Amino acid sequence: MKKTQEENNRMIAEFMNCVIVGEFVKRIDNENSNLISELRYHDSWDWLMPVVGKIEALGYSVLIHNNTVYQAVVQFIEWYNQQLTSNQQ
Repeated sequence: MKKTQEENNRMIAEFMNCVIVGEFVKRIDNENSNLISELRYHDSWDWLMPVVGKIEALGYSVLIHNNTVYQAVVQFIEWYNQQLTSNQQ
């Protein structure tokens, strides 16, 4: 099932260790909070590049083949979360 943009942004926020309570997201590097609907991972390089940096810090690369960086990030995090789940079983 394809996720909505909002669901993908929420997943990215969780990957970035944001605190999510209800519809509010608090970034640990910022005292402000946002609504989930206000997350800009899908259209802001300023939001997305730290995610790419975290992925690379984990030792992975974001490879882009006829795809957007945002979609590549979403696909990586889905795969990464599956790996974590598999290793916990």
